[in-house]
Amino acid sequence: MSRCGVVAAVAVLAAGIAGCGVDEAPAGSVVVPLTYLAPGAAGGALGEPRLAARVTVAGAVLHVLVDTGSTGLKVLASKVTGAVRKTGVRGTTSYLSGLRIDGDEARASVRLGAASADDVTVLLVDRLSCTPDQPRCEAAGGATPEEFGAVFDGIMGIGMALRSDGETGCCANPMSALTDNGSFVVHFDPVVPELWLNPPEDTIARFRTASLRVTGANGVQTYDPAPMRACVTVSDVIRDFCAPVVFDTGTPDLVLLAPKGALAPPRKLLDRDLLPTGGKRVTFAVADIWTWSFTGAPLGEGDLDDAMAVLGNLTSPPVVEIMPEADPLVLVGLPGFTSADVLYDLGGARIGLAER
Repeated sequence: MSRCGVVAAVAVLAAGIAGCGVDEAPAGSVVVPLTYLAPGAAGGALGEPRLAARVTVAGAVLHVLVDTGSTGLKVLASKVTGAVRKTGVRGTTSYLSGLRIDGDEARASVRLGAASADDVTVLLVDRLSCTPDQPRCEAAGGATPEEFGAVFDGIMGIGMALRSDGETGCCANPMSALTDNGSFVVHFDPVVPELWLNPPEDTIARFRTASLRVTGANGVQTYDPAPMRACVTVSDVIRDFCAPVVFDTGTPDLVLLAPKGALAPPRKLLDRDLLPTGGKRVTFAVADIWTWSFTGAPLGEGDLDDAMAVLGNLTSPPVVEIMPEADPLVLVGLPGFTSADVLYDLGGARIGLAER
């Protein structure tokens, strides 16, 4: 998830999320098959679970990470050999992992499943580096990050923004061009994950939605939502940590962003800021309407090997990770998508959830 994407993606319900999920793609939708990749996939190169798609950019078929926590189609320039039209704008994006990407903004033809469009904004990434505050990111020392080269050819950010807020240059949300009105559903089943483009109104009616305010600055249109808040409780450790919430397919677990030491003393955390939750009750409540509750995986204090084995295993309860950040935030990763379908409606400036 991008740092700017966090701001743009805090586009989450103020009106509750109770509703009836949909077991299969509704008639009239364009179904885009996705692929769930478990940790250890790609010949052992993949360290965390990921959601992937095949997208064609200027005739080149690319393997991209699907990320609802950021916005814009950002791919390696070296992989795109067909005709593109560069706009003359340089784009920069940084991610919570510390990875920074730079490249040229361009316009190109794009195909996703049966959906296609011409003149879609793309960032052609030609430089990988680390942000100053995280100099040991996955691109440190010239290493190849999994998102850009090691496993994937780039990231397809489809989060709730018309254009990435606060970023330099690129990019517009590709779903604005690939759908009739910017409406789509993320339906995550680890066996058959899918995107449903252009869901009909009777399907949208199953979701509880919240309207989002649209603003514009410097010619860039984006959402400025009144964020929905979620509260997380971990028995004997955290009591009612409440913050805005983002549903993020690029995150493998449940992440709590808060000022350092605000939630748990550092000595209580495992490496990578993992909270030992073995046998503890974890409750995630959204506006007192939807509650997701589970008993933490059996981790012992300091048992890092067990924690890493559970991280991203969707058959086990999600790991709770704590990351230092000045502005509190809750990131609900892929495990949360197994419990709810998520509606993104760019044209209608709204987002919704239907419990499954």
